Parts: sequence; structure tokens; C-alpha cells
Amino acid sequence: MKHHGASASSIDALKPFFLLPENCLTSLDITELEVQKVFANNRAFANRDSATAANGNTVSLRRIVKDVKEGSTSLRILLQGMQFDRLSGPVCTRLDLGPDNHR
Repeated sequence: MKHHGASASSIDALKPFFLLPENCLTSLDITELEVQKVFANNRAFANRDSATAANGNTVSLRRIVKDVKEGSTSLRILLQGMQFDRLSGPVCTRLDLGPDNHR
């Protein structure tokens, strides 16, 4: 990522997503937790900023978190359905960003 111009802080922020386990539902749980952490951290920073700017940022972030939760709920239902149906052929359901060591 560095050779593509990503800053060190961006790489650090994405690091948990490169360390996700291969199990898709566990990865989804961890992703939801990371989103909640980002929201909590942003809220702490916003409380230090001016009330007007902080309020606008908090409202935008709440919308984003709501969309992420809805998306993760839909993805969880889809993944659980796929596991329940026991698909006849191999299907990759990994959510992590790590290298594919199974090739």
C-alpha cells in the first residue's frame, strides 16, 4: 500500500482488516466491532471540536454506521443461508483482505 501512496495512518487504520480470520462470520463480527470503534473514536474527537462542526460530523458518521450495520446484517443473513444450504461446489466466502494462500 505504501508504494501506492497510502499514508502510514491510513495503513494503520486498515491493518485490522488485513488480519481478519478466514471464517466469514467471525470476520463480519470483527468488522462490526471495528466500525463501532471508529465511531467511538470520532465521537471523542468531535467532543473536543466546536459544537456546530462536531454535530454535523456526528450526524454524517451516524448515517454511515447505520448503513454499515444494515449492510452487515444483510451479509450475515446471506452468509448464514449459504452455510445452511451447503452449496454443492466450493465457494470462497472470505471477507479478509489478506493474501489467498490456497491457490
